[in-house]
Parts: sequence; C-alpha cells; structure tokens
Amino acid sequence: MNNKDEGITKGLTLPLYRGPYQYNGASPWYTQIGIGTPAQQLKLAMDSGSNFNWISSSLSSVFNRQHYGGLCFDTNASSTFKASKSGLKTVDFGPWGSMQVCPGQEAITLDVADGMDEFTNEMYFSEKYSGSQFAELDWDGGIGIPSYSYQPVTGDTNKLQAYRGVHRTDVTTETSPFHFVESLLDNHIIEDDSLYVSFQTDPITKRGEVSFGRLDESYKDSLEYLHLRWKQVPGEKLKSLYYIWTTPMQSLSIGDKQIVKADANQPLSFCLDSGSSLFKGDPDIMLRAYCQASLTNGDLKIELDSDSSGNNQSLTIPSSLYNVEIEAGALLGETFAQFQPMAGLNGITLVGSVLMDHLYCVYEYKVDKKNNNRIFPAGMWLFNKPNGVKIITQEKAKPAPIF
Repeated sequence: MNNKDEGITKGLTLPLYRGPYQYNGASPWYTQIGIGTPAQQLKLAMDSGSNFNWISSSLSSVFNRQHYGGLCFDTNASSTFKASKSGLKTVDFGPWGSMQVCPGQEAITLDVADGMDEFTNEMYFSEKYSGSQFAELDWDGGIGIPSYSYQPVTGDTNKLQAYRGVHRTDVTTETSPFHFVESLLDNHIIEDDSLYVSFQTDPITKRGEVSFGRLDESYKDSLEYLHLRWKQVPGEKLKSLYYIWTTPMQSLSIGDKQIVKADANQPLSFCLDSGSSLFKGDPDIMLRAYCQASLTNGDLKIELDSDSSGNNQSLTIPSSLYNVEIEAGALLGETFAQFQPMAGLNGITLVGSVLMDHLYCVYEYKVDKKNNNRIFPAGMWLFNKPNGVKIITQEKAKPAPIF
C-alpha cells in the first residue's frame, strides 16, 4: 500500500538532540528511545556507520562504563531482557578500541503515528569498555542503520552470510533482527515503497529529526541536490565494510591543491556516516588534508561520480564548516580543522555531522522481491537547505524523483 493512499500516514519520525561537540569522532546527535519493559529512556545514536545495536548496561561496573551521556540500561529492571547463551564476545570499535558485550534481545518501544509500537531487536549489552573517546560520548548506545544486513562470504561473492552482529546459529535466516530498518518494515511501521531514512539537524537550535519511511515534502521542488549511488568499496581487504554507505569519489582538493585523485590503481570512496562527526578515513589523505586546511583555510571540494545523465556532481565545503570549536572534553575551547586519520580505511573519506548538519540527507533502500524481500541500498540523496550554505553548486534539470 502506498503511504499516501486513503489518508493513512505511515512511517516514523524521532526527534534528535545535540550534545556538546567533542573531539572523539562521534556525532553529537542522539534520539531518546524506550528500551525494555517497562521502557527505560536512553540516548541512542542513529548510526549509518554501524551494523549492530549496542547500549551501555548495568552488566558492567560503574568504572567500566564511563561516558558523557551518563545513562545505562538496568537489565535487572526489565522483564523482557534475554541474554544469549553464547556468552560474552568482543566487538571491534576500530581506533576507539574494543568493547566486551553480552549479546541478547530486548524490547524497543516507539511512539508511532497511531499510538505506541513495540518489537524485539537483538542488541549488544556492554560489559566493559574504557578510553577517552568512550568517555566523551554524548550518547548511551547506538542503533545501526547499515546499507546491507548481509555481506559476501569470503571467496564467493554470490553467497551471503549474516553480519557479525547476528549471533544466532542459523546464519542463513533471511531477516536480520539486528537491522532496525528491517524490523520497522517487518512490523509495518514503514512500507516497502517508502524505504527512506532521512536526517535533518540544526546545530544552532540543537534540534533535529530522523525519519523512517517519510520525506520532507518541502524539498520536492528543489533542484539543488545530488544522487549518490551505493557502491561497495573496492578491494578484498575491505569486504568487511560491505555495510557502510559508500559511493565512488573522484578527487578531493582544498583550495587550489589537489590532495588525491582516483585512478585505476587507487579507487576512492566517499561515505556519509550519521554516527560520526568529523572527516576521517585514509590516513595519508586525512593527514595531507589537515595540513593543507590548517595552512590555507581553503574550500574543501569533493568530486563524486557523475549522475545518471552524465552531469558532474561535487560538494564544496567552506572552512567555516570544517573548522569547529570543541565544546567539551580534553580539548575544550580549541578550534581546528576536523580531519582525522583512521587505520584500515584505505581510499575512504568518511564524514558525519560536520557536513550533514548543513544538508538534508536521505538514505534510500530498495526491496528485492525475488530474493526473500531482503532490502538493499540504492544510494544517498543530498539537498541544500533553503537559505543555507550552497554546498551543492550545480542545479539539476528536474526535481528529485523520490518525491
């Protein structure tokens, strides 16, 4: 059924709140969601750079769960908490380190259009984590919004296996309870003809919203937008990144200096990660970008793949957006260019709120009806905000076809 038929409103919109900008690479934005029975309200990031759900929990001692968000889920106070029999496992958080977690299941309560809705999702309940970056985290956990809920089996791209997040023994199960968007679809909160996740945030008012299965109709006539098709990052070593929202990137420049250009030996990818804040990625690219930005304060220009009509697509980001003041934590009061090297992301440039705060951003999925209704990523749509910074300088001939 189309969402607009018979006056029925489908979809879900959650308010977003902004914590202080800290130099830990994580977005300052979070929503508040009820977890457990009775529901405990926690601050959770909606994270398109992750393929699992996790929350700070009472399973860890107070010394092993220090974070700025400050809350944790009390497993003893919930009648629906179920721990997996598989025991503790370690989850890799990249440069942040690792987290020891208890896999399990818990109820999620959402305020939807026609009342409250509840469903069960699998989650990681923290047992131990530490470090300055975790300590400066504005949220109490994160909900993953990955591009795929499955990834290719090593050595055979025609076969798919469940994510590392799914700890059930039957990895051939066709739906992944770790995938929040799939859960919304399975519970008919969103429909398969409106598989959109959109973000709209305002760093001045510190308020925003994330919508599932809904689009902001005020952008339906806009010609200032880009369509970035999803494409897996190339290279065998990066197969584990099948879940992130990447698109081909042609070059990155600051001022009149080109930092990097794609070629046959060095393919490049760009990623929009709602769980992140600053620019991070390939260590060499980020170090060179930081040095050039610090010296010149030049505009950052990212050249992307052409659109379906062969038109060039690019983003132009002035230094006023990438030079950010740190609002809390160890570097409180410092202002500097937000570029951070990250090991393991060769050829990738990734960014979150530093850019997303100034665009209307939509992630689009499609349904493969011939393959057990799995959802897969179609791409990302980026729109200039009315009266905002003209990050997208080209105009399209027609409005975006997603409306």
